[in-house]
Amino acid sequence: MHEEDSSESENIRQQTGKETSSSAPRGGDPNQAESAALAADLPQTPPASLSWQASGNLASSSGFPSDAQIAVSNTHVLVTARAVIAAYSKSGTLLAGYPITARSFFSPLGLDNGSEFAIDRYFDLRAIFDGYRKRFWFGALGYNSAHSSDTKRRNKFTIAVSKTENPLDGWY
Repeated sequence: MHEEDSSESENIRQQTGKETSSSAPRGGDPNQAESAALAADLPQTPPASLSWQASGNLASSSGFPSDAQIAVSNTHVLVTARAVIAAYSKSGTLLAGYPITARSFFSPLGLDNGSEFAIDRYFDLRAIFDGYRKRFWFGALGYNSAHSSDTKRRNKFTIAVSKTENPLDGWY
């Protein structure tokens, strides 16, 4: 056993209270045998306790491929698909006001003000749940389609943070 392997084995013994085997099958890799023995002792991912399909016409209103993202709090679930966001209860009920396009969601920022440089297209939506602060973070890339291929194109990355873990409680 190498020195670093023995220190790893010691760490595992301290965490699990179990000895690791330093012997390998004849002609086999000792690290592989040890890893297999340890994997059997580690807790496995629990099976899903509830399953439901995101609805709200996410696929038909956002294009293909959907580029889906999911963020899950203790009470709610956010699902994004290209340019649309939907919010659900953990039981799978679509919340009032969702799904909503990213353009409508970010309209209070005033980026789509009708000017030549207005941000009027959003894509590549991302959503995460911050378990420490108990808030959703939602972001999207936006650009002005009037200048999609010239030097006047304006790009923005817009971000919203929920006030609580319930998306209906509002966003910053």
